[in-house]
Amino acid sequence: MNIAGPHADSGDDDGDASAALIEDWLTREAASSAMTYYEMRNARFSLELRDMERAHPQKRTSFKMAWLYCNGREQTLPEVFAHQDAPPAFFTLMEGLAERISLKGWKRYRGDFGNDVEQDSYYVEWRGIEIMFHLAQWLNSEQHRRLIGNDVVVAVYYDGPGPFNPVALNQLGTVPQIFAVVSPHAEQLYRLDMFSRPNIKAYAPHLAIDQLFTLPQLKDFLFTKCTRLSLCSTPSGVTRSCSIAP
Repeated sequence: MNIAGPHADSGDDDGDASAALIEDWLTREAASSAMTYYEMRNARFSLELRDMERAHPQKRTSFKMAWLYCNGREQTLPEVFAHQDAPPAFFTLMEGLAERISLKGWKRYRGDFGNDVEQDSYYVEWRGIEIMFHLAQWLNSEQHRRLIGNDVVVAVYYDGPGPFNPVALNQLGTVPQIFAVVSPHAEQLYRLDMFSRPNIKAYAPHLAIDQLFTLPQLKDFLFTKCTRLSLCSTPSGVTRSCSIAP
């Protein structure tokens, strides 16, 4: 459990002061984020937890996410997948988040694209994490099933009237767990909405009501949120209970 807060000093002299500092920080965090914590009085617990962290570090080095385009007229998933193109604003967003690459001869992280695939995609290395996009418009029906159907995170660029209706996303199956909806708000500003399956608990950073982002701000917030939440969606009970420090 990597907790992004004060850390206890290893010296015995400062142990009590450090423990009090950590307890104060945890109390404030619990009040602000609905986090629950329990005091462990077993002196060996902290040593065993440290050893577990060292043996099983929860550091993500690669990540893949699906991108869909919706204009508000889609009622079913096949209608979403029927889009073979998207407006220029969609690709402006893609260019701001990642780099368009050719998978022909691509030697880095491929995001489940087979070695024989030679089409284009979008890729970025962000904070040491390699991220590959799966753009629905550039995929065939088999790739829709095999790639997007197995993406834990699905993002939607939505430019339709009124609020986004996620009814079509219910047809993606049970693997997708985390959903992000990016909407253009004004020139060079975006709105982000996020929702997830009931088993995924809320996790920082938290969205403020009607919060707007520039493209660089959106990139950092979206990738931070999605990588953290995706770790909490893994089948492992240990991983799901971990808090991941940035």
